[in-house]
Amino acid sequence: MPNRRTPNIPQVIPQTLFAVMLPVFAVPFEFIIPVPWLIEELAKYGMLRMIGWTNTEGKAYHPLLFGAVFGLSESLLFLPSAIQFGSLEPLLFRLFLTVPMHAVTMGAVGLGIANKGKWVFVGLAGAMLIHFLFNVVAGQGVWQ
Repeated sequence: MPNRRTPNIPQVIPQTLFAVMLPVFAVPFEFIIPVPWLIEELAKYGMLRMIGWTNTEGKAYHPLLFGAVFGLSESLLFLPSAIQFGSLEPLLFRLFLTVPMHAVTMGAVGLGIANKGKWVFVGLAGAMLIHFLFNVVAGQGVWQ
C-alpha cells in the first residue's frame, strides 16, 4: 500500500498538462489587462482551485511543480521572437529566472490555500508582490 507521500501519477500528469496549457490561455488576457503579475497569479490560483488542490494529502510540492511547468511553458511562448531576432539571450533569461520565480509564486499561492482562511489572500497577495517586484527589477516595468 503506498504511503501518503507517494505521488498519484495518473492524477499528477493531467494536472501538469493543465499547467503547461495555462499560459496559452492566460497570456491573451494580458493584451486586454496589461498587468501580467495580476493575470498570471490569478490564473495559477484558479488552476489550484479548479483541480481541487489542498495540502491534506502531503503533496505540498505540487504547486512548485505546476509553477515551474507554467514558467517553462510561458518562456517557450517567446521562442519564435527569439528566433526572429536571432538572439537566445532573452529566452535564456526567461528560462533561468522566470521559471523559478513562477515556482516560488505558485508555491506561495499553494501555501495560502493549504492554510485556509485569511492565508489564502496572504498567499495570493504575496505571490503578486513577488511577481510585481520581479517584473520591476527585470526591467519589464509595472504594467508590461
